[in-house]
Amino acid sequence: MNKAIRKTIIAAFFGVLILLGAGTFLSGKDALKDTAAGMKGRLLGESASKAVEPVLLENVPFRYGWISANGIFYRAAGMEHIFRGNGVERFLLRDGSMTNVHPTKESGPVADAVVSLSDHLEMKGIPFLHVFVPVKNPDDSFLPAGMHDYTYENVLSVLDVLREHGVPSIDLTAEMWTEDAVPSDIFYRTDHHWTAESGMRGAGIIRGKKKDLYGFPYHEEVFREDCYHKTVYEDWYLGSYGAEVGPLYAGADDFSVFSPKAETDFTFEALDYYGLPVNREGPFDGTLTDRSHIGKKRSLSTQCYYTYIGSNYGICTVVNRRSEGTEKILLIRDSFSGVLLPFLCMNYREVTAIDPRYYPFGTVKEYLDGHDVDAVIMVTGPQTAFHEEFTQLGFG
Repeated sequence: MNKAIRKTIIAAFFGVLILLGAGTFLSGKDALKDTAAGMKGRLLGESASKAVEPVLLENVPFRYGWISANGIFYRAAGMEHIFRGNGVERFLLRDGSMTNVHPTKESGPVADAVVSLSDHLEMKGIPFLHVFVPVKNPDDSFLPAGMHDYTYENVLSVLDVLREHGVPSIDLTAEMWTEDAVPSDIFYRTDHHWTAESGMRGAGIIRGKKKDLYGFPYHEEVFREDCYHKTVYEDWYLGSYGAEVGPLYAGADDFSVFSPKAETDFTFEALDYYGLPVNREGPFDGTLTDRSHIGKKRSLSTQCYYTYIGSNYGICTVVNRRSEGTEKILLIRDSFSGVLLPFLCMNYREVTAIDPRYYPFGTVKEYLDGHDVDAVIMVTGPQTAFHEEFTQLGFG
């Protein structure tokens, strides 16, 4: 390559950089306007930084193109193992889903917290059920060769201790992973969360398995898809993994929103991150779902999952005004219950959900000591369960 051609390429490269920089500067005002508009409704149960970050990044000029180009490079190079920096890694599974892997973890703190909670409730005569949501990699068969994920082994080690102590437990991995299942049958390909379909199915398994434990009415039909209208936003959702690489690496997920065919009537009360009240009432669609989070197709802001319930509220209470029951359920939850809680609420009279990561009024024990509940269900993801907030529930 002669000097003239080399100089032309270098000049063109720096010209592109200058154009990108100029575009970023000139569009900064519009990006800030879009960011401010996108902030509406997002400060609900999240810290300010978590609420601002996805909207701000969504409006950084040219960011979508750069990320998508990066994803194209990964795909073209056949890269199944991506290093994101700071020790964060992503893997492409055999079915085209993305995931990460986790090391072995000590089961003691998790198991001790759950056993202490169970013992406390037993002394008060309150039924208790512990649930682990499914894991995306129950074995290594979908991972690139040579990789190992300890997630399910960590779950099983906790469950072994719980069963030794007689704690009623459900392992939804064992319940939902059929012999011929693949990760995308249960989870979004581009996110670590399970799908809305799986949330409905999981709620039905939880309620059906333990219908005799509580003695409350069991309405099997509210956990069947054919009892709902279903809107599918096709090729729409870029989850937390997909937002890192754009839509051309692992594609985008379909996102389903369910609305009961039967008439429904709910009240919803919550506190946002600043302690301000959030109140909604009316039918399932609009009270337990908020379609404003659907947003733009293939958006990088990854807010689509909050369509159900609305956010990771520290505490929220849902009352089913069409239920003839009187039961009050406490759900100890994490983000996986976003697509689980609405369907549980179809079966129960009243459900209060607490996320210990964001609960502003002390511990779970303090809540239980100050409120009357008829049963407690604890549903956690295989990683969240090991977070400090879920191992310090106030029982010692």
